[in-house]
Amino acid sequence: MPRLRPWFILAVLIGFAGSAQAQQPEVALGIKPHPRGHLSREQLQAVAKDIHALEANPLASDVMEARRALLIWLIESPDVTVKVCPGLEQPFTESNSRYHSEMMGQLIFSSAAYVIEHPDQARDLARVGAGGLEGVLTTYAVLKAQQGDAATDEFVERLASIRERGGLEEFARQATTGC
Repeated sequence: MPRLRPWFILAVLIGFAGSAQAQQPEVALGIKPHPRGHLSREQLQAVAKDIHALEANPLASDVMEARRALLIWLIESPDVTVKVCPGLEQPFTESNSRYHSEMMGQLIFSSAAYVIEHPDQARDLARVGAGGLEGVLTTYAVLKAQQGDAATDEFVERLASIRERGGLEEFARQATTGC
């Protein structure tokens, strides 16, 4: 079972419930609940594909249902474990950004996609964290393109600068120290 704190899961779900209030593009993700239990490599790749679709369409018309389905799958998955370290989650819980819940949730989902796509690195918290942050940055770029300044988040802006300098993995390594 993933190492997600119950309060963290609740905060993400509550955030999902009220977050997609902005203009929603006329796109539907069509993400359905994935099978339970152990999944084949092909089925896991389908989950990762859905997560990347969520990154690219964070305001889709059925985004709340998709996030719930993915979160439930991740909580119950015997194949994928994501440990969210406080150093990575805290900036999102402290953010005043309109979309902090989406980005916090995307950190979890994109970390899971990284684990699926790089199973040999699944125990490297820094690499998994950096993979999760890459997904957050993708989501953020889409939000900024669709919502302009209303989507601005100071922490994610700093992350983008860190990535531009080639330091995202080092940032994640420092943020996961002692986790």
